[in-house]
Amino acid sequence: MHNRFLCFFCSVLVLTICACSAGSQIEMESPREGNSVVIGAVLVENNGINDNFIPVRSGITAVITGNTEQGIEGYRVRTNDDGYFILQNVPPGKYVLKGIEADVGFGNLVYVSSTVRPDGVHYIRARQDRVLYTVQNWPDFIPDGERVVNMDINYFLLDRSGRVIHHPYTTLQNQSLNLPGESYTMTNPKNYFNQKFPENQWFK
Repeated sequence: MHNRFLCFFCSVLVLTICACSAGSQIEMESPREGNSVVIGAVLVENNGINDNFIPVRSGITAVITGNTEQGIEGYRVRTNDDGYFILQNVPPGKYVLKGIEADVGFGNLVYVSSTVRPDGVHYIRARQDRVLYTVQNWPDFIPDGERVVNMDINYFLLDRSGRVIHHPYTTLQNQSLNLPGESYTMTNPKNYFNQKFPENQWFK
């Protein structure tokens, strides 16, 4: 067990990638043969942390871990102003949203990490000041080797008690979630990138 645990960490290749950030333009790449693209979106509702009650989409760091033939690879990518992120020309394999790092108002950084259990992926407030790439158990339901890895829209509700509620959505259509007076319309990430970049070749 000790050797297997050690070997896991020896195989981790840490990559820091910021493919899109708040207020910046997303630059689409041409697909390279045999590579994949990872897309998704993040929406956070701050329900009272430091007395803030606000939604956040822009500038969230999505921490993604991939299990590929080249080993375990970690990525950090920031959401754009609309809350979407994209990782282009990554090795095919299994990818999981390991966690998020988000400013939930006035410089208050919150770190959310995940753990995999038999019933799925569960998210909790991380104790350290950085979400680690480590995945000890890989969910069985994640497809392997897909050209387009669509993580859909990941909604997180965070509150002052430290509670984290996560719910994936394929789309949001003028939908109210938890914050009073707030409603959201977000198309599926695949549709979003197709509409924003109609000439891109990833989803053809």
